Amino acid sequence: MSKKYFLTIAIIIIIAIIILFCIDTQDFVLKIFRLNMEFWSSLISTIIGAIIGAVVTILGINLTLTEQKKQSKIDLFNSHRPYLRYRISIGVYPYRIIDQKQRTAVLDYEICNSNSSDDQFVIFPLDVENVGLGLAFITDVKAEVDGKTLDKDKKFREKIINKGENSVFYIKVTGVSHVDLKNLKLKITYKSFFGEIETDTISVAKREDGELQCFNREFEKSSDSYKELEKYFEKKNIKKYNDKRIYRKTTEETLKRGYIVKELFKEETT
Repeated sequence: MSKKYFLTIAIIIIIAIIILFCIDTQDFVLKIFRLNMEFWSSLISTIIGAIIGAVVTILGINLTLTEQKKQSKIDLFNSHRPYLRYRISIGVYPYRIIDQKQRTAVLDYEICNSNSSDDQFVIFPLDVENVGLGLAFITDVKAEVDGKTLDKDKKFREKIINKGENSVFYIKVTGVSHVDLKNLKLKITYKSFFGEIETDTISVAKREDGELQCFNREFEKSSDSYKELEKYFEKKNIKKYNDKRIYRKTTEETLKRGYIVKELFKEETT
């Protein structure tokens, strides 16, 4: 109930009590009723009791309606709430690089650690699926090392992932050493159709011995990076020799200069 309605009810109650008090101090005759102390004491008690009962009833109804409205709003938000599932797909990076000239919009994200003199970088080749109930607007992507936010890409643009759809893109963080990589976290912020904000925090998964889950930097037929790329060819039905050659060459050159993430760790949101 708004303050306006509370104020109106309070004023009415105060005016009624004042009028009754004024009448009670006199000895008036209204038709056949003599307005005396005993009569008005009983009447005032009855009226006040009725008013209190009415106010309590109104407050109860208002509280119930408020809770129902609040729950309806929550249910509405949940019925359109997106949820993003992240997977690593090694072929995403060469695909995006090869396809770069054909795109007018910048759909990938590059972040720089300007305080580092290290020229190495890490690639997160992501296949992101929206398994939620509504579309997701990616509004921000940032990287942190030991809690310090790195410089964001100035070319950042919002990305929309519809319900039940996938979006492939990579996040490249430059100027990261092996030590930095262990403490690197990506924070991907997105909102729902109704503007509800969610932030996912992902990082490079670690093995039991504490080492990072990145692809082997020696790109050869027996390496995990080579084998994973072959699986990508099969999945995407890439059969032309020249296409495969370009993918392999791009991946090999990337691994010589930096890291490609193999597995992700996603922090649970509270």
